[in-house]
Amino acid sequence: MNTFMTTWRKHLFEVGRRYRVLESFKSATSAFVAGEILVFQSAEYSRYDSNTGFIFKTENGETKAVGLSDSAEDMSEQRFSPVD
Repeated sequence: MNTFMTTWRKHLFEVGRRYRVLESFKSATSAFVAGEILVFQSAEYSRYDSNTGFIFKTENGETKAVGLSDSAEDMSEQRFSPVD
């Protein structure tokens, strides 16, 4: 049984759009560096984990992800800015 689905959470990301990382931080699986440009790929929700995963690709094709639990404050606007 697949426990992943599109997230219920409202967020600033649009699939295919580029985002600049505003501050360096680490997630459980990835390190994000201030100034790097990422392309948003998807947002997936796990009912089992009560967690939304935001998936990005770097300019060289590396996948990076950051998770956000249902009870956590969304820091996306402080950490990412759309690139025009």
